[in-house]
Amino acid sequence: MKNEILISIIIPVYNVERYLHSCLNSLISKNMKSVEIILVDDGSSDSSGDICDKYDNKYDFVRVKHISNQGVSYARNLGLKMARGKWISWVDSDDTVCPGFIDIIKKLVQIEKIDVFKFGYQVLDLNTNFKMSQKSFNPKSLISETKEMAMYDLASVKYGNYLWCRLFKKKLFNNLEFPVGNNCEDAFLMIEILNNAQNFALYDELLYYHFSRPNSVTHNSDKTKLMLQSKDWFESNIRLTNKLKEYGFQKAYEKSESSILDIAYFLARDIDFRGYPDVGIYAKADEILNNYKKYINPTTSKKRIIQFFLRSKCRFFYDYIYRLSGKV
Repeated sequence: MKNEILISIIIPVYNVERYLHSCLNSLISKNMKSVEIILVDDGSSDSSGDICDKYDNKYDFVRVKHISNQGVSYARNLGLKMARGKWISWVDSDDTVCPGFIDIIKKLVQIEKIDVFKFGYQVLDLNTNFKMSQKSFNPKSLISETKEMAMYDLASVKYGNYLWCRLFKKKLFNNLEFPVGNNCEDAFLMIEILNNAQNFALYDELLYYHFSRPNSVTHNSDKTKLMLQSKDWFESNIRLTNKLKEYGFQKAYEKSESSILDIAYFLARDIDFRGYPDVGIYAKADEILNNYKKYINPTTSKKRIIQFFLRSKCRFFYDYIYRLSGKV
């Protein structure tokens, strides 16, 4: 009789031959009982697919599916369909986890009544020298959170919409699919996932290392591609803001609404002053900036009101100040 699968770790894979070994080796521990790793090779043109097969042949807890290139959303959806676990963990194929990660998340999912856990992570550049230390489960690091707190974090910089710093009950994904063709698939769907949940907790320990790669969105030198990705990001954040309002999470809504103005400013600045192409987002960004009063509420600080005014009414001056000081 096969062991019941408790946790499915889903890893979409695409042209990551340089990093995939490190990713998988960081996950594999001595006690993989009740854990499966699902690798969805999204039509890689390098040796990533072969690497997946080698791990599949070596370990009975690894499962591989090869598909033609359909994009990360399609790969995620397929991984969910393949998953047999009661819990879902998402790992990017060029990231790593801390030693002890598997043992810790196995402890976490044994805690009753929690639907979503989030945990600490660190963002590193490719060439950063760092040392990972062995971690073990620490019950004192577990902090209960309200649904309002979890929703507020969606609009925060620290945790945002990231899948890889969270652990989810699989049932939260019922009747949900990541939107194929959207570059910000996690941002688009996360509020729906969390809205299906009732109980949340933070495991306040560093468990995950997310690497900023030269070919990532933030390092993309193709201005058109970068702006298309930014368009998805912008639209996903607008959708998030509207959904937070619809679902009645007022504080999270106000924070997200404020963030929309920030995003609109930077996109408009890149188009106005930096020669980035308009890919159908300038009109919306311009509308938001010119209607800045909508984004001011009674709790808005004087500093934020000044920022809003400068961004909407005097963009060139704000850009000049921004370049001089680095911030306002």
